Formats: sequence, structure tokens, C-alpha cells
Amino acid sequence: MYRIAYAGLNLRSSSKVNDNSTDTQDRIVWPRLSFGGLRSCVGKSVQLLQRQGLSEIFVDPLTNAEAVSEAAHLAAFRFDELKSQCKQLSKPTISCFTAHLDNDPDAFSVKEQLIASWNRGRILAESQNLARRWMEMPANLMSPKNFAYSIQETFGGLPSHDDITTRVTVYDHDWCEQNKMGGILGVGAGSSRKPVFVEIEYIGDPSRIKDHIALVGKGVVFDAGGISIKPSLGMGDMRADMGGAAVVAAVVFGLAQLKSPINIRAYLPLVENMPDGAAMRPGDVIRMANGMTVQVDNTDAEGRLILADALHYAQHNPAAASEPALLIDIATLTGAISVALGDQYTGLFCNTAVMRRSLSDVWPPSQQQQQQSSTDGSNFSLPRSLIGCLNQCGRAHSDPFWHLPSLYFRQLQESCHLADLSNITTGVHAKLGGSGSAASFLQHFVHHRIPHIHLDIAGVMKFLTDENWARRGMSGKSYSFIP
Repeated sequence: MYRIAYAGLNLRSSSKVNDNSTDTQDRIVWPRLSFGGLRSCVGKSVQLLQRQGLSEIFVDPLTNAEAVSEAAHLAAFRFDELKSQCKQLSKPTISCFTAHLDNDPDAFSVKEQLIASWNRGRILAESQNLARRWMEMPANLMSPKNFAYSIQETFGGLPSHDDITTRVTVYDHDWCEQNKMGGILGVGAGSSRKPVFVEIEYIGDPSRIKDHIALVGKGVVFDAGGISIKPSLGMGDMRADMGGAAVVAAVVFGLAQLKSPINIRAYLPLVENMPDGAAMRPGDVIRMANGMTVQVDNTDAEGRLILADALHYAQHNPAAASEPALLIDIATLTGAISVALGDQYTGLFCNTAVMRRSLSDVWPPSQQQQQQSSTDGSNFSLPRSLIGCLNQCGRAHSDPFWHLPSLYFRQLQESCHLADLSNITTGVHAKLGGSGSAASFLQHFVHHRIPHIHLDIAGVMKFLTDENWARRGMSGKSYSFIP
């Protein structure tokens, strides 16, 4: 038995149709739907059929097979694996509907293109769903070590390719001590579950082995705030304070599946921030991996401490052939970002090196890509700036960014009484521009010549309500910076 779900697309009649035409399809003009419009109507239909318990769903690719596939697979996700079997939703196989092309010999290439686009959308969605699953997992099941092993297991399932290298390395607490990562060690001191540090290497373009992009993800598997303890209301959501690390790992996993011609090194500091007799205290001074001392005025401003050590290591990794061409960190860093941007936008901060460069400066198109674009007739053009590229990707996926200024760079130094730097603004600037001052703190640990982008995803960490295309829960954003 077949069941069909319909969703309105607001079709309009064509004014260019030949009045003598008898083909009703000639009288329909498919609207140019945004990704948001596609995922809304597709997601609603997929969820309806999923609730019927179907094991297989075919979806019309409409005008954009990749976007439809991404929307369908995002809509079908629900984290219910810890519930009893009878309370779990069906996990249907979602496929592209191409039956109307099977008997048309001239449509073979069209079908191939549809399937290829569909599979790309599926990979992107499944990678984002992977981040959503990690973020939803309760903290008692997701210690730093468990998270690291889960990442290893996930990447271990990738098929091997002669010209592509993927490697996951997990470093323990002793390694962090050897590398003098005082931020990571200080934040994790209050937990019986010791910090670990994960490095993911993906070489998709061996011809540019000296070039790579570095990604850093905040991985606080549970954030109670430490001695500066959080209020109990909403603390359970802090199981997802490792969302930055989850997104970074999922992004690299998606790129590896797509065999993208790019080289990535990802760095994930994984810790738990708990109150304990051994925990960091407000007023403590710690020495970071770059040698700077930091006065910890608030132990709940811990994410920037572990990111600072990871950012330093990303620039000085002895295993890397060169410093990164671009450095991006992703973190659920500040609650202040949701006050500024709500739950719709990811906060974007950058240094001046980013403003002076285009995407082609960071990763020029290869000769093969240029030849391919010339043969298929497409114009190989890139946005004029890195920020423009991110904004373009965000708008295309209805997952936008908003560029904000970094604030109080010097005040973090000048107002600090005991050390080189304070981890929060104090005095007259206390509680002002929290997201901007956090971004400035990170910039103290990045060399000014290296383009550095900081994405604060705390506001978009979760879907607050059930949407037409995604169920309430952790979002896996911001994933749309993949061009």
C-alpha cells in the first residue's frame, strides 16, 4: 500500500504558455523556493509519513535535489534511542523519487545528476544529525573519554581511499600536562573524569600537503559552572556545551564522506566543568600553553580557557607542515549571544586578517576545479571575502550568520590585577558585551597574521519548538559554513 503526502508549494500559472498547448505540465511554473521553503514543505510531509510507521519514503526532488534531501533527512531525525522500543519512531529509508525517469533513455544523465545531488544532501544532513545525536546524549553517558572514543569509532567506519587520509588521535591528561595546557587542565580539575584532547586530520588534497585549514571546537561535555556554579534551571541543557566539538567533528566527517579536495586539522579539547575541592577558584591564576597567565575571575567563563590552549596548539602543531591558512573556532561560548541575536543567527567574530582576504587567498581553486568549471559551462567565481562566503553559505541553508565586533581587547589586560589577562571584563565594563569580550579574549591567543573566525553558536544550540522541518531538541548548528 502506498501513502502520499502533499504539501503546498504556492504554484502559479505561467504567462508564457502557448494557449494551444494540451500539456498541462507546460502551464506550471515551478517557483524558485528557498532552502527554508523547501525544507518546510518537505519536512512536514516526511514527518507525517514517518508517524504512519512507514519503512521507506520516496521524495520528489522538486527543483533542488540536494536541498530536498537535506531537508528530508533533517526532518526525520529524533533522538529517542534511550526510550523503550515501543516509544521510538520508525527510522525510514528516505530515497529520491526517480521512477518517472526509468523508461526514458534520454533521461539517464538527468537521473545520475539527481542521485548525486541527493546523496550530497543526505551526507550533509546525516553529518548534522550526527552532531545532534552527540549533543543530545546525557552527560553520564558522554564523558570526555567516551566522546573521544565515539569520534574514533565514527571515523573508523569510513571506507579507505588511496589518495585520502583520515586520522583520529586521542591524547590523554598526561599529554595535556606535557604541553602545559593550563586552561584545559584548570577547567577539568574539578571533575573525576579527566580531560582528553582529540586531533582529527583529513587530507583530501595531497598535492597541497603544506596547506590546511584548522578547526577548533569547544568540548565541555557538561558545564555546571565550576565554583561559579550555574542556577539549576536549564542546567540539564549544558550536556550540549560540547556542541562546538560535535559540530567540528561532524563537519570533518561530512567532508571526508564527500571526498572534498581540502586539508583539515581539527582540535577538540574535551573536559567537564564541575565544582569540587580540587576545582579552580575565582581569583586563581593559571598559565596557558602560550605562556600567558590568566586570572580566572569567573569559573563559568571556562570555554574560552580551553579554546585558548587549543588555538595555540593549532598554530604550533609540530606535526603540521605549516601554520593554518585559516583558523575557525566554534563554541557554545556565551549566553549573551542569544540576547543579541536570539535563536536565529550565529554570532560571527573575526580579526583584521580575515577582512583582508578572500576565500581564494586561503584556498585557491585547483587546476582540476577550474578545468571542470570551464567544461561544464559554469562560472568559477568565489565571494570577494571570507565573511561574504560564510554569509552566502548561511543564507543558502537558512542558517545565517551575523557579523559582530570584538570588544574590550585592552581592558581584559588593563583591568587584570594579578595576571597578564582576565577571563572576563570587570569594573565598569562588567556584564557589558559579553560575547564581544569573549571573542577578544580568544584573539589574544591567535597571531595577527593568521585569519581567525570565531563562531558563537550558543543561541542556535537547540530548536526551542517543534518546527515543520526539525523536532525540538539540539540543532547541530552551525553546519552551513561548508561551501
